[in-house]
Amino acid sequence: MRKIVILFIFSLLQLINPLIVAVNAQLNSDSLKLELNKTQPDSNRIKILLDLCWDLKSSDSKNAFVYGEKALNLAIKTKNQKQQGVALKNIGVIHLFTADYNKAEEFHLKALDIFNEINDNKGVSGCNNNLGMISELKGNFIQAVEFYKKSLENDRKTNNKSGIASSLTNLGNVFQKQGNYNQAIEYYIDVLKIREELNDKTGIADVYNNIGALYEKQNEFDNALKNYQKALILYVEIQNKLKTSNVLHNIGFILSSKQEYTKAMEYYFQALEIRKKYGAKKGIASTTLNIGELYHKLNKYSDANSYYQQSLID
Repeated sequence: MRKIVILFIFSLLQLINPLIVAVNAQLNSDSLKLELNKTQPDSNRIKILLDLCWDLKSSDSKNAFVYGEKALNLAIKTKNQKQQGVALKNIGVIHLFTADYNKAEEFHLKALDIFNEINDNKGVSGCNNNLGMISELKGNFIQAVEFYKKSLENDRKTNNKSGIASSLTNLGNVFQKQGNYNQAIEYYIDVLKIREELNDKTGIADVYNNIGALYEKQNEFDNALKNYQKALILYVEIQNKLKTSNVLHNIGFILSSKQEYTKAMEYYFQALEIRKKYGAKKGIASTTLNIGELYHKLNKYSDANSYYQQSLID
């Protein structure tokens, strides 16, 4: 019933409004298609093809594949190894979006070989990170850790702070999934230090929320509450409404677990108000269900049934 903000952080994806992504991708791809029709040097054509492939990766995988393969063939023809690697990686990403993890792995490994050959640390790091995520999605956590650690090593070579934080986060996520919460927290604390150096308030808040979730799993409710409250302050400050609603919901759950039902109800209703405003249906259902459970604990059975019903409707 609680929403835990634990995300894959890797070079291929940002979690933002899908409609905005689709509209922006379409506008950008239309512009790129016009450029592609003009006379261009091969290196420019490859770049445009790669950009088209990337922009359409989630919204139009069929055409994304076409552009990716054209870019790859032209890069091979012109013996441009860097762009070959990028094309192979992009095609691998499309396979990842279509949940063909074996193909995604195959193309990323080919790209990785090229990036290693040309000593492209950024490309090596990105491929290792994505391969870690692919392994994680396939349930191979040991292999995922190996890839994430290789990505971390490359990011440290280039002092890529953002990349280091991403790799550490992904390592923390793997250990969390394995139930190794203390080690996961250690990685998240390392991430927190870097996010603070970068003054990345969203990243800092996400880490606090993740740490809070791990303490919650261990029934360490006071520590969970402290971290959730720190996350809440930052989410409110940066006006991230949906994440604010998530952490309000999480705090409500903690307070309910501590049998502080009145306070818990206040946080749940704040979360519900935001979720209704933004039409977050799953969140609405989760919060209304928890409110129903709270009323049941308070022996207010009529109110409990009302919210139980609302959770089903929502």
